[in-house]
Amino acid sequence: MKILMLLPQFPWPADQGAKMRNEAFVRILAQEHELHLLCFGERPPEEGQLQAARPYCRSVRVLPPPGRSRLGRAAKLLTSPLPDMAARLWSPAFASALGELLAREGFDAVHVSNLELALYLRLVSGPKRVFDDHNAEYLLQRRAYETEVRDGWLGPLALYSLVQWRRLRRFEAWACRTADLVLAVSQQDARHLEELAPGIRPRVVPNGVDAEAYRALPLGNQPRPLLLFSGKLDYRPNEDAVRWFLDDILPRVWRARAQARFLVVGHAPPSWLVERGKQDARIVVTGPVPDDHPYLERSAAYVLPMRWGGGVRFKALVALASGRPLVSTSMGMDGVECVPGEHVLLADEPEAFAANVVRVLDDARLAASLARAGRALVEQRFAWPRIAPALLEAYRRLALSPSDSLG
Repeated sequence: MKILMLLPQFPWPADQGAKMRNEAFVRILAQEHELHLLCFGERPPEEGQLQAARPYCRSVRVLPPPGRSRLGRAAKLLTSPLPDMAARLWSPAFASALGELLAREGFDAVHVSNLELALYLRLVSGPKRVFDDHNAEYLLQRRAYETEVRDGWLGPLALYSLVQWRRLRRFEAWACRTADLVLAVSQQDARHLEELAPGIRPRVVPNGVDAEAYRALPLGNQPRPLLLFSGKLDYRPNEDAVRWFLDDILPRVWRARAQARFLVVGHAPPSWLVERGKQDARIVVTGPVPDDHPYLERSAAYVLPMRWGGGVRFKALVALASGRPLVSTSMGMDGVECVPGEHVLLADEPEAFAANVVRVLDDARLAASLARAGRALVEQRFAWPRIAPALLEAYRRLALSPSDSLG
């Protein structure tokens, strides 16, 4: 098939979750199909990045993302029935480029990555439409609202999530019904999308990890053990996880291991977190880093205190692939079929979570066992070569099926 892929970012370097999934999808689909990319980028790709794309893509076009003022965004929130996410990457220039490509190239399919690009589905007529839903987004906002309510804080963020949850429910259902093929990242997400848009049949293509790039690292006995969390820190579920860990869990860890340090690695740390790091030398906030391997290597354990969110978290897969003992909430491992106590230690309350962290720090045999089992789980189920057949088979079925039969 001749496929046009619409991506929210140019996928090289694959340095965060959505880009990791999209870069892997490009490499996998190029095994059997002719690919063309139309995507956004804060700046034009460097020559080395374009060279990374050339073995897989017949053509690449990168446009700057649309600017959104706070006033304009607020006006949209008040006047539009669409969710905020639908307007985030709407660009007349991108729509025009899409129209030109569709008129000129004769594509067999258009692959739309993530809900923030789903509005462009309405411009596609003729080619089969593929919608890759990286998260069940309506569910993510519903969980955000429920978390705010549980914490007793009914402020602006709770109201925002309540409104967005209801708008997303309608918009995400429309996107799923419009597509000829819907891709989901887990069986749980697929079920949630089926509930949202009865009659669709999502194909599950899990998130994965480059198991060769993330090799199992040795564990050392550290007098000042390092606990690691990484991720985009302007992403609300990640910010909430870090705040909860700092406020409710880490003080309990410090009662047993006063010298334990918490390392937070990721893009756009909020000002309150940077300030916490300045006030306590045991809290280290790096901001974005070009390579996460050195931080994984230095860490004694990876913590994933997610209270809400969705999809399958790349950070969990990276930690497991790197042989880091993983301590998580149930939500942190949502969509990852693992065995608690064998691959990961799970706890949803602060006291139990802290106790699990201390167990990993104090019991070298337990830490090593978790590390081995986690690495084996990734190799068996979440390395991209294990996942590739599911994506290729979904596209083979799409090529043989009439439109509107797979969505």
